[in-house]
Amino acid sequence: MRRAVRNRAAVVAALTLVACGGATPRPTPPSSAALVPAQPPTAPAPAQPTAAPVSECTNRNLVPPTGYLQETRFGAVGEVEAVGQRALEALRGKVCGDDCATLDAAFTLWRAGTDAERSCAMAVVSKDQVEAWTRAAISAETLDASLEAAAQSLVSKGARVQISRVDDEGAPGGERVRWLLPRLSRALEAAGATPVVVPVAGRGKAGPPAGVTHVVFGSLTARTERRVPVLELALQATVHEKGTARLASAPPVVFPAAIAPYTGGRLPDAPPSDPGLSLRLDQGPDGLCLGDRTQLWLTVDAPLEVRVFDLYGAAGALLVYAGRVEPGGRRPLGGPEGFEAVPVPGSETERFLVVAAPTAAGLGELAAYSEVCRLPADRARALHAFQGLPAGARLAHDAFRITNAPPCAPADPARSRAALKLLEEVPSCR
Repeated sequence: MRRAVRNRAAVVAALTLVACGGATPRPTPPSSAALVPAQPPTAPAPAQPTAAPVSECTNRNLVPPTGYLQETRFGAVGEVEAVGQRALEALRGKVCGDDCATLDAAFTLWRAGTDAERSCAMAVVSKDQVEAWTRAAISAETLDASLEAAAQSLVSKGARVQISRVDDEGAPGGERVRWLLPRLSRALEAAGATPVVVPVAGRGKAGPPAGVTHVVFGSLTARTERRVPVLELALQATVHEKGTARLASAPPVVFPAAIAPYTGGRLPDAPPSDPGLSLRLDQGPDGLCLGDRTQLWLTVDAPLEVRVFDLYGAAGALLVYAGRVEPGGRRPLGGPEGFEAVPVPGSETERFLVVAAPTAAGLGELAAYSEVCRLPADRARALHAFQGLPAGARLAHDAFRITNAPPCAPADPARSRAALKLLEEVPSCR
């Protein structure tokens, strides 16, 4: 078998993308500057006067805007900041108790000030936002019940389960997946199973990881149902028992998209992968951390000429492998050490594509690419859109997403610049 991956540095640079944002930080308590009254999170009725500091702590000055819940607190002269914090804490406690994380940003100070006798502060929160938060909480409870039902259809008591991956917007991981994974783990535990964490480096071995009886895969699809944006979670499990493997599917779990965090970085829609081809990256269900060591695996069911491309950024493409591949086991395309995931500017997701045919002639113009190289812009854009591919060619693809959410380290701009420079040194395809 001939190999075209001779430029090791180029291939390392290929496995790259911009690190995506982590979880939204929890708002901090108000500082003294924050005690300057601000517009509530949802604008009050047009007739409502603009918020302003109060110079007298009287009932006349401490009137909430229309459509808002309020809590008012008083204290000694000069204690405006402490009184404001007490007002916010009292309102949070009344509205959502210890479960305010997703509603924190809605609370604000509407009136705050001091006079000759005392300090005062009024905290407010929109009734509409509280009602929406309540509906979302009810929807989340319904989601948890649906996840438990789905888990019970996939696993049995005593099962040891690996959640292998959950795709969203075309790639594993992302904010919604990180939000969903703890719920899915709890559902599996409620069904009597024990979740097993498998390191990224241990995912490339043949067969299930040691001690694992069920390998679970999931995919989130965004759609509209009765004019309401929803997410549909499809769950499957490969069940390993008595030396055999079978596929089990759960009923789809549908829930309002509004209760999950927003996610970005959608990849272009891709055609289904050929069932006789497999192109898979070792990665966790919530993506890869900056600098993670991973491997790209190719499996074929017949002797094939293949070309493997890294589709990066908005319209970049790099040939990372060319050659003839024989069936029999999974072939590592990153050499014995695999790849190091290092981001380059331009995207938070990245896709690998294999185009295969029985002969080189079946690859059309792609057959001319036999060395690691950067594709021309027009050809790269066509591959991103799965256009201009040779008729009858067989396709398979996989994707990944870099995250800097804990426990991953934040993205390092210096490493990104170095990776980009390395990528620019790869010769153009001729």
